[in-house]
Amino acid sequence: MQEENTKKFVAINYIKCKEDYRERFEELFATRAKAIDRLSGFKFMEVLKPSDNSDNYLIVSHWDSEENFKLWTRSPEFIEGHKRALKT
Repeated sequence: MQEENTKKFVAINYIKCKEDYRERFEELFATRAKAIDRLSGFKFMEVLKPSDNSDNYLIVSHWDSEENFKLWTRSPEFIEGHKRALKT
């Protein structure tokens, strides 16, 4: 039996989030547009909240390949998924 190709790509982004914006930041992810979910190669995303009152959140996205991830960063869905964060 031949093994299935298990090549995967994981992107980890560190997001520095000031204390007075943390609640809004978490709300944005909880209510995200899910535009990324429609893209080929996307598997799932994790938002890891700091447990020690530091400012760094980790956003971990799982993909079939690095190419799928790069295509997302240049897509209209990327813009759609990030535009709410720029609004105050």
